[in-house]
Formats: sequence, structure tokens, C-alpha cells
Amino acid sequence: MKVRDYIFLAFKNLVRRKKGIVSSVILIVISVIISTLVLSFSLSVGNYMNRALINNVSYRTIVILGVPQDKQEEVIESLKKIEHISNAVKESEERTMTSIHVNNVQNLGKDFTIGFNGVDITTQPEVILGRKIKEGEKNVCIIPNKIYPPKKIIDTSFDKEAYISGEDLLGKMIEVSYNSYDESSGDRVINKTFQDEYEIVGVYDVDEYPLLESWYVPFDNIININNNVEENTILNPNVTYGEYSEQISAYVDSALNLDSTIEKVEELGYRCIIRSTANTYIVIIINVVVGIVLTVLLFIVLTIITSSSIKSLDDRKYEIGMLKAIGYKNKYIRNMLLCENLVISIGAYLLGIIISIIAMSVIKINILDKSEDFSQLNCNLNVWVCFIALLFAIIVPTISTYLGGKGIFKRTPISLNKER
Repeated sequence: MKVRDYIFLAFKNLVRRKKGIVSSVILIVISVIISTLVLSFSLSVGNYMNRALINNVSYRTIVILGVPQDKQEEVIESLKKIEHISNAVKESEERTMTSIHVNNVQNLGKDFTIGFNGVDITTQPEVILGRKIKEGEKNVCIIPNKIYPPKKIIDTSFDKEAYISGEDLLGKMIEVSYNSYDESSGDRVINKTFQDEYEIVGVYDVDEYPLLESWYVPFDNIININNNVEENTILNPNVTYGEYSEQISAYVDSALNLDSTIEKVEELGYRCIIRSTANTYIVIIINVVVGIVLTVLLFIVLTIITSSSIKSLDDRKYEIGMLKAIGYKNKYIRNMLLCENLVISIGAYLLGIIISIIAMSVIKINILDKSEDFSQLNCNLNVWVCFIALLFAIIVPTISTYLGGKGIFKRTPISLNKER
């Protein structure tokens, strides 16, 4: 028999067995919908949590306390040798954050303040467009993909669509300015204004509404900015200013490696704290729970589809016996059944994917996008989710039919006819 003959018989049997086909299609469609929606949501939660920890430098910064001034250089060199620590600096000499005014970007305004964060090749965020900052580069920056106008910063009911796309600024030069101040008279007035240009080389995904956008630039630029400000600031002689802390800041490549890194730092005999609190155990727990839920879910889906395929074979023992009795060989019957399963599975899979896409759109529009918390989840059906659903919808029924039919095909037509 040729392939077209099997397809013809498959469709003929499908028309004849409408009741059994409908139940099989419903089970596969439900399995596809459950697996795609739950898997998509679970993956988006895990990706969001990991992305938040990877792209936030403050979460990856630890401050080493109690280091004597005469041992700081020695401790810094020891810290740099620890796995996962990419850099270590004296906070008194190399401040890693500052505020900058962006001057020439349309709609942002002259007084729009951004946070400049110093990074190196290992502490910078993952980019979604463009490239990362290269070693030794200066006057380049990585910006968020969503930049909100200043008036929205104090508006808790902000319009999530009222932002400037960082993607539109990729590859462009921006002008920035910052000031030093004269405080000698008691009032704080601008002493000198510095201007500079930066090339935007990369865009990273914030996927949320930031109160102060973080733009990342090389450490050398931050050092130069702070030096310019300090050297041109005139302090009030009648005011006593406290010295900046002699603490050491160390930068970890990922917040997920904070705990192990802190243990190694403490082995050197020093206490350290995390600059911004990041409970990495929550991420681990979420990933474990998601993994367990997905495993149980996929096992249930697998059991449902396998049981359905085997039950369909049991219900057709009499039919198989009649085909064997009139001269059909086992391979012809098996191929016919496999062809039927393939047609049912493909149709049910496509129907399940269509329903899943519609359901996902409805959930996003009516639930996720209307909530500030859930809007941060970039929940979509991706290729891998659809591929996993395809495995369950097509491959599992095919294998179940093939393996489950082995025992049936070994029996004689007479014994199978008695199963009616």
C-alpha cells in the first residue's frame, strides 16, 4: 500500500468513528492548552526573576567592612582573585554611581536626570540589541529599552505606553551635562558645568517601570566625572564635612553567586554586606517549585494522552481482528492506525495552539497588562513551548499506538473477534 492509500483509509475511518475521534481530539487539545499556558507562564516568571538579578548592578555589589587603610590595596588584590568577583575598588577613590542630565534627546527635556552606573566587561547588563561595552572603551553607554518622561516619575498611575524607546536611540550620540557647586557663601550655586558626549552602543531590557533609569558606562568615565566635580567644588569653610567611607566595593558577576562569594570573602576574615537586598533563595525556590509543578503537569498530560491512545486500540480489537481475517497484514493495519493518529494529533495540536494564542492574548490584555506587578512578565508562547506541546500531541500518541499495538497484532483474528 502507498502513503495515499493509508491517508485515504485514515480519513475514511475518521468519518466513520466520529464519537471516538471527538473524545481523542478534546483530550489532546486540553493537553496542548494546559502545557503551553502553564509552561509559558512558568518560564516567564523564572526569566523575569533571573533577569532582574543579572541586570541590576546594585544587587551584585557587596561592601567589605572593617578593612584597615594600610591593607586596602592588599585586600583589593585578594578580592579580585576570588571566583565571580570581577572588580574591587575603594569607594573613597572610585565612586561607581552619579547623576547626569541628558540634554539633547527629544521629549526627555534638559532637566531629565538619569543614573550613570560604572561597569566593566563582566558587571554590565545583558543587552537585547546592540553590543556590550568593550574593555578599555570610554564615552559609550548601555541604556534601558524603556525611558519614561520626567513628569511620569511621580505619577503612580503612569501610562505604560508613554515612554521613549531605547531602541530608537541605539547608535546615536547624546549630550550630557553635570555640575560642580560653590557652597562657600552658604548657598549651593553652580560653579562649573561640564558637558560630554556618549555613544549609545547597547540596549538592555528593564521590562518594568523604573523610578530612575540606570544607564551604564565604563568605570573610567565615572571616575572622571567624580574627579571633575570634586576638584571644582568649593566648600563652605565654616561647615565640617565628614570624610567619605573607606569601604571597599566588590562586583559579583551575578546576584545568584552572591552567597557563595560572600562566604569566600568572609574566609579572608572580613565582614561584608549586600548594597541592595536581593534574596536569591526566593529565585531558587521559585525555580524549584516551577520545575516540580511542570514535571507533575507534564506527567499528567503524558498519562492522559497515553491512556487515551491505548484505550482507542482496545476499543478497536474487533475491527483489527476483522482486517486480519480478510488478509490485511499487521504492518498495513499498524500503518493505517499510525496514520489516523497522526491526522488526529496534527489537527488537535493546531486547534490547541490557536486556542492557546487566543487565551494568552485575553489573559495579557485583561489581567497581566492591567496590573503593575504582572505587567513585568513578558509572557508569550515561544518556539520551545510550542515544540514541547508538539512532542506530547504527536509523538506520544504515535509511540503509544505503536508499542500498545504489539500485543494486539500478535493475537489471532478469532481471539480478537471475541473482544467485541
